[in-house]
Amino acid sequence: QMCCGGYFADMRTLPWWLSWLRFTSVYFYTFGSCCRLLLTVPFSQAVHDKAIEKYSFSDFGYLREAMALVLQVCLYRMMAYLALKWNKKLTFS
Repeated sequence: QMCCGGYFADMRTLPWWLSWLRFTSVYFYTFGSCCRLLLTVPFSQAVHDKAIEKYSFSDFGYLREAMALVLQVCLYRMMAYLALKWNKKLTFS
């Protein structure tokens, strides 16, 4: 997750069969929204655009990034529940 978030490697320049992983990373959306909040508000949009150009963070906007994060939390929680439910070693009463 962390390697695909866009901070360590520019995921836009990687091959197509590997660059899609950035959309599954929680860090991709989190860093994108934090970058927008911490750079656009005190400085300017130009500083934010430079940071997005340097790092491959999300530039979708607050609403889409928040929706993606909520969807990931729900999906991961559901996957964990199903994995625990179908595990034969554990039983729920």
